[in-house]
Amino acid sequence: MRQRRIWQVVFPILLSGMVCAQEPQAQESQGLGGFLASIFTPKAAELARLVEGGKFVEADALLAREQAYFQENRKDNLLVLKKLSEGLATNYAPRIETAIAWLATAKDGRPDKWGEARAGFAICAELTVEVRAVEVFKDADFTPQAIAALDASLAATASGWRESVASAFKSYDHASGKPFFQSYPVDVDEVQFFDSNLDLIRSMLDSFTKEQLAGFSIAFTKQVERMPWLKEEIQSRHLAFLMPKNSAPLTLAGVLEIVKKAKDAGLTLKAIPGIRVGFAEVTSKTLLKEGQIEFPAQVNMDLPFEPTKSDIDEIFSIQDKSFPDYLIVFDVAKASTSRRILAKNDANSSFISGTMSEPNPSYEVARGKLFEAQAGLARAQATYTQGLAAAIINGIAIAAWRERVNSAEANLRSTSPTTTRDLRTDYKYSTSEVKATRAMTTNYYVIDRVEKKYFKSIFDTSETKTFRLSYNLHDKDPELNRIISQFDKEEDIAQFEQAPMAVTASALMEDYLKNLASSKPLPPLAKLRQEMLDDKNKAIANFKAKQFDGKPIKDPRFDSVVVILNPKGTIGTGFFVRPSLVLTNYHVIEGVKFIEMKMFNGIETFGKVVKSDVRLDLALIKVQDQGVPVQFYEGNNIELGSTLEAIGHPKGLAFSITRGIASAVRKKKSVNAVGGKEVLFVQTDAAINPGNSGGPLFLGQKVVGVNNNKLVGGSEGLGFAIHYSEVAEFLKESF
Repeated sequence: MRQRRIWQVVFPILLSGMVCAQEPQAQESQGLGGFLASIFTPKAAELARLVEGGKFVEADALLAREQAYFQENRKDNLLVLKKLSEGLATNYAPRIETAIAWLATAKDGRPDKWGEARAGFAICAELTVEVRAVEVFKDADFTPQAIAALDASLAATASGWRESVASAFKSYDHASGKPFFQSYPVDVDEVQFFDSNLDLIRSMLDSFTKEQLAGFSIAFTKQVERMPWLKEEIQSRHLAFLMPKNSAPLTLAGVLEIVKKAKDAGLTLKAIPGIRVGFAEVTSKTLLKEGQIEFPAQVNMDLPFEPTKSDIDEIFSIQDKSFPDYLIVFDVAKASTSRRILAKNDANSSFISGTMSEPNPSYEVARGKLFEAQAGLARAQATYTQGLAAAIINGIAIAAWRERVNSAEANLRSTSPTTTRDLRTDYKYSTSEVKATRAMTTNYYVIDRVEKKYFKSIFDTSETKTFRLSYNLHDKDPELNRIISQFDKEEDIAQFEQAPMAVTASALMEDYLKNLASSKPLPPLAKLRQEMLDDKNKAIANFKAKQFDGKPIKDPRFDSVVVILNPKGTIGTGFFVRPSLVLTNYHVIEGVKFIEMKMFNGIETFGKVVKSDVRLDLALIKVQDQGVPVQFYEGNNIELGSTLEAIGHPKGLAFSITRGIASAVRKKKSVNAVGGKEVLFVQTDAAINPGNSGGPLFLGQKVVGVNNNKLVGGSEGLGFAIHYSEVAEFLKESF
């Protein structure tokens, strides 16, 4: 502000001095008006020059650019503007006259002439826009009468066409494949037309041929969808065309053929008059209870069938007369999931492990600028000047340097002497690519009472999806959210595996049509009911035959042991205690819900943690593939000195066996330090190392403990396994 006030005083003085210093002769020969005239060409003179030269388009462009000037000086340029208007009107006159003459004759309503008429209307409309855009014509005093005549002629002719649109629509060949409103010469609001001509459209539907109805429904899809009554009218008429003319009852194949034709025509049928089709799902409650059905089935009824959910007894309790003409019975025999790890990798990142203060380079720069400004101010203040002009210039310099000093001081105050820098530590997190698959096997039956036949078959469907997971991400990783957003979550896989699998009724019927020749004569309903029950019992028996009972099938104990691969990168041991349940230590699976496993026969499987006890350090996993369960020791005493054997994967060496003796049976605190009652352990000198955790400790062919921990640091042969009595109590509790 201070510097600006100095210039407000100084500039007039300097300007006065510069003017006084000019030669008197120069002042006389170049006044202020002459000086400006030598620089700026008058706009009016330029406009007049262009008009006189017949350059009317360039003149109108100048008028548009300098619109404000010519509006302000309109009175001084009336003559030039009039000449410009007359010149442009003369140029446009032939085109306007031709357009008006064409509009006077554009009344031929034949559809084969609509293309020419539509093109002519477009040309006239473009001409109207063009002349209305001329700058000089925008002034009412300079608008040629021909423009108004063109507008009136165009409006009158278009209005005549719009008055005839209803009759033209009625007589139009809607089976031509050319949409009416795109062909008609003038634009018509389609929505408004339909809303205003409902009676006309209804009467047209009554007289349409099949081809006209199809063309109409395709051409006006938006209006059909917008008006439910119109959609129903079209569909009912279309269905009438599709239905056979004879009175013979339709076969199921005939029904499906009608549905296909309707779909090809873009129609969605809700029902077929006179046809009773039922649909029932009768999945075995036993299989549901036993876990053979791991996810529900969902039937998408995309056919005009009446779906019902009933069991077999309810279906066949229907009175014979009310039994559907066609019945599709849907029975899920198996619905299973599988999960495979396709790849595991490590990825590099870093987390903020602390902060460090260090000198701020910007602070020294700010100090240097302040010293520089202070030195400049001191030099300016010490400068000796003579004369008014020099004093003024020096005063300006002092003000400028003082302003720089103030600015430098403010900058220094706002700059911190030190900065804080984050300390980063590199780490690795894990990523994996998981392929999840769902497969469903369905037994289905088609009962055709019209032709007195029935058909049964198996329908398989599957769905696979690949997920990318990340593990062991550090909470203080600054890129945590970005990394997480790039990966899926375990919950995403679980949601995929548990979601209902959809089967469309049309897919079942397509399979039925392919195998129609395999249909059999329809037996009495009671006999058919029994056959369905027999098939269901066979499926249950087949399932049971694949189950393991509570006793080992063969002697090798390794068949009961699995490798547990924690997604966090650790390894542990587990063993089957039920055909589909694996027992392990809690600390082996801590922090995760889904676990990858490998069996002794090489099969890779996975499971979900369903139960855990932190004090006992035990966890139970529900497994996809079944294994051979172990037998537990049943006595109350273990003879000390008895030979014990541990099976596990110490240091990652899978399926290793170590041998020792029963050293003692004693109680000690839980390894997880959670308080509560002490835990009963079997002490042994059998080698137990990281990787053995969760594995079985055998006395002969029976398990006496779950390998858990050992004492280290100057001690050898002090391993501990959770006593089988603690395990028995854990397994008795429901989950």
